[in-house]
Amino acid sequence: MSAVWLKIATILCLCCSELTDARVMWKEAGESITISCTSDSQQQMMSLMKGLNQDEQIFFTEKTKQKHNIKD
Repeated sequence: MSAVWLKIATILCLCCSELTDARVMWKEAGESITISCTSDSQQQMMSLMKGLNQDEQIFFTEKTKQKHNIKD
């Protein structure tokens, strides 16, 4: 029973706080988005994954190469 209450409390917290923050921008499916990333100088590569049940890599880049792999 406590797991159910934890899920309910989590959903209520997200609905009442984070999702109404002024920095949250809602987009329709297919609209463009901009993602801003920061990292330490020791990082050698970066990838962006999407998916809910099955992850799919949509962006990959290495620090030493100028080529970026972007999947449509």
